[in-house]
Amino acid sequence: MIPARCCLRFLPPPPFTHAAQPDAAAVCFPPPETSEDRISQLPPDVQRTIVSKLPVKDGVATAVLSSRWRWIWSSIPLVLDDAQLRPAGAYELDDDEDEDEDTEAAEYLSRAVVGDKVSDILRSHPGPFRSVRLTSSPASSLRDWLLTMAEKGVEELVVLNCEWPTALMVLSVELLRCESLKRLHLALCQMPRLAVPGWPGQRRAVRFPNLQQLVLCHAFVPISDIGGFLAGCPALEFKPVKLTVDAPRLERVILWRTNQFFIPPRTRVIIRRAPNLRMIGYLEPKLHVLESGDTVIKEGTRPNPDAMLPSVEILAVKIRFGVREDERTLMSYLRVFPNIRTLHIQSAPGPLHLEDEDAGGAFWIDGIFSSIKCISKIKKFSFYDFYDMGNDSELLFIKSIAQACSSLEHMLIAISASIMEPPSWLKSRLMDAMSEVEWASEASMLDIVTGNHKEWEYGTASDQSLSDPFEYI
Repeated sequence: MIPARCCLRFLPPPPFTHAAQPDAAAVCFPPPETSEDRISQLPPDVQRTIVSKLPVKDGVATAVLSSRWRWIWSSIPLVLDDAQLRPAGAYELDDDEDEDEDTEAAEYLSRAVVGDKVSDILRSHPGPFRSVRLTSSPASSLRDWLLTMAEKGVEELVVLNCEWPTALMVLSVELLRCESLKRLHLALCQMPRLAVPGWPGQRRAVRFPNLQQLVLCHAFVPISDIGGFLAGCPALEFKPVKLTVDAPRLERVILWRTNQFFIPPRTRVIIRRAPNLRMIGYLEPKLHVLESGDTVIKEGTRPNPDAMLPSVEILAVKIRFGVREDERTLMSYLRVFPNIRTLHIQSAPGPLHLEDEDAGGAFWIDGIFSSIKCISKIKKFSFYDFYDMGNDSELLFIKSIAQACSSLEHMLIAISASIMEPPSWLKSRLMDAMSEVEWASEASMLDIVTGNHKEWEYGTASDQSLSDPFEYI
């Protein structure tokens, strides 16, 4: 079962405020015995800036401590992070710890305190709400809050069901009325059903005219409703979900699966119209069926020009080497993306021995060179989790890339941390094997890294400032 706290790293960080001090609000107001209150004489814009930088509990306190400042907090867009409202000394459970009865009781009381404070803040602030982040509040309170946020205009909403798996948070239909939303991040909750109970065939309208970013982390959405949700998001630019892509402004598609023990049925990833799509990954042949236009990209597919995706420059694929279906599907992927500049390959555990008799180097050499027109522009190639567990297919593939990519400038091979033998031995063997290769590009550099390097994770990949969301070493 996925702990609720594990999902925190896949959500955006809290909005910036100055670190809370024991009496941060008092910093704004000199003690009574001091001389003139000069801060209150500052220009209104400066006063508003000061309050906007305070943690929410201290921003609220300014309205209580000084009548001169009472209007300021309510005049600035609300930035609310409910984690800042947790009682002092509230227990934070680590992912690898077990909860006992005392801890569960303390957490329940903490959520209740936070819930009361959030209710008071949302009720007293007139809006708009620039950012509301709810990761420590009781699930039962959210229904009323969604109506308030829809009425007062929330721009960014982050919701984590901290009571999972004890309670399932089913979001109310008021969510569909938050037309002011620009960014929506949901974790461990269930989206409201679009079907209207008691009215067969009638569906609720989805109106997110300003939504630019949608992130669903272990959020439950009925398959029949996905199309309806996305159809109501005309401005959506970033979709890290399994979807049908028909978005002229879309630049990147990130497919993320955090639960490695649950393998869902294969999902169709359909690209209909995405002229600005620059990057896509991690495609997994065992999980995804890629469709471009009206063509299903599978093993043996040689797509026609209409199915090509020339705008994509960064491609990331996770395959099981030694599984011929995966390997042949990878070949088909390379033919679909004719202008790849960066190719990331992650090796997934597969069989120890190759599956058929055409397991020699000819399979990769012939396959790669048959795709030479599509891979001739690759400048950077990364291979993650090199296993070499009695299966030569990984090494043969890497050698073929080195022999075929005439524009290659840099190759990175990251040895898996789960191998049984010392990584230094495998690195030495790799260096010897690659020294025998006749590289197509004389300018290419080779780096081989070992050790427990950090794993690729959504929290980093979703950073829009990163030019390559799949580069994590």
